[in-house]
This record gives sequence, structure tokens and C-alpha cells, in this order.
Amino acid sequence: MVDSILDTPEETGLRVLLLLRVLDSPASCDYLAALDTLVVNARTLKVASVDLNGTHRLAAGEISRRIVLVRQSLKPLTLKGLVSCDGFEFSLYTLTLEGIRVADAMTSVFAKKLVSLTRGILKRLGKSEEKELIAYIASCSTEGVR
Repeated sequence: MVDSILDTPEETGLRVLLLLRVLDSPASCDYLAALDTLVVNARTLKVASVDLNGTHRLAAGEISRRIVLVRQSLKPLTLKGLVSCDGFEFSLYTLTLEGIRVADAMTSVFAKKLVSLTRGILKRLGKSEEKELIAYIASCSTEGVR
């Protein structure tokens, strides 16, 4: 197996910082995972015209894997002081001032594309709850890519 930064908690953590910056409000791990899945697979899930990382088949278990990756990424982000959580069982996460500074410093083409896709998806989906987002993703993954 080849070592790769792709699909790791570290890569996911960078996206989570940008997602939280765009949201500008507290979000749960599951909501962040659903939003991340929608952004990465935007075209495949029919919420934008392009997928963030190029077109690929959406795996049925992708949302479950994404929740694990987001959960794994939030702990080091919190320990580094980039993200804070409210400490409850179903924590809500927000960026700290340092997290905002780091997110704002991400100015690559990829980061700009992620931010743009996220804003467009949020505008399109409105105030959807995490359960609605996860149900939508699940319905698309069971249909398969046609």
C-alpha cells in the first residue's frame, strides 16, 4: 500500500478548518462530515457542476468513513487550539481566533475552490439539518453514479 496524505485525518482537518470558516457558526461532527462529503462529491451528488477532487464513483459507505475522518481530525485541531468544542456528548465545534487566522491564510487554488463550492452548496441547500444532508447523500449513493 502506498502512503498518501489523501483521505487522512490531516487532509480532512484542513478542509474542516475551511468549512468552519465558511459556516461561521458552530457545527457538529456529523454536519461537518456531511458537508465535507457534499463538497468533495458536489457534481456526483448533483449539488454543483464539479467535484472538488475530480469525478469518481461515490462509495455507499462514504459518509460513514467521512464521519470517522472528521472525528479523527477534530481532536488534534482542538488540542492545537484551532477549534473549540462545547464539551457536551454531541459537541458543536467552532474556530478559535487562531483557527480563523489559519483558515484565512489558506489561499491556494484548491482552498479557494473548496470555499466557493461550500458557499454555493450552502446557498442551494439552505438551513438543512445534518440528518437531512446525510439522508440525501445516502439516497444518492444507493442510486449509484449514472
